[in-house]
Amino acid sequence: MKQTPHAIKHIFARNILFFGVVLVAGCVGPRIVGTFDGKTYTSAQQDYSVPMPQMAGGDRITGDDERGVTFRDDFGSRVSFYSLPFPPSLFRELTAALESGGNEMVLKMCFESLYGSATETHYHSEVLGGVMSCIYYKQPDSTKTAVAGFVHSKRVYLAEVGLPEATKFLTRDTDDAALRKQNEWLENRAVTLVQTIQPK
Repeated sequence: MKQTPHAIKHIFARNILFFGVVLVAGCVGPRIVGTFDGKTYTSAQQDYSVPMPQMAGGDRITGDDERGVTFRDDFGSRVSFYSLPFPPSLFRELTAALESGGNEMVLKMCFESLYGSATETHYHSEVLGGVMSCIYYKQPDSTKTAVAGFVHSKRVYLAEVGLPEATKFLTRDTDDAALRKQNEWLENRAVTLVQTIQPK
């Protein structure tokens, strides 16, 4: 049966609408509790904002909660930002140290609480009045994560940079000098990113 031009036009429009709905549905991002305008994320508690980090490609926000927000790219790299209150068990001790100007001690205690006492930390006194960084492994055979943080208004603000999962196989046979260089680069990346956090 030969279709009229009107019928063909109707079928064409219907197909365009169908593919448009599919395309939009495929692009819908995760529901977030903060706000994100495509360039800057603001936490649900309105206590900080941070611009979307520059990543290797296809970077996008993948989720958030009352603690922080995570961005990922197409290669599996991760950048997360967090705003955490002082741990209740350490609050009095941390507050006293902070009031006496002991930023390094405060950060050291917070990092030990969050990432373990065996983690080797580095203090950068020239950055934001004091920034601490480290390399962290959640499990012995997991990928490495670089962390950097600073203290503001009795809260710890953190940036985490996680390598793609596949990279853990690439570094097993890396010599010590190359591994130190890689860790230094990764920590510097975290230190750079933590400076983009804007506390309110």
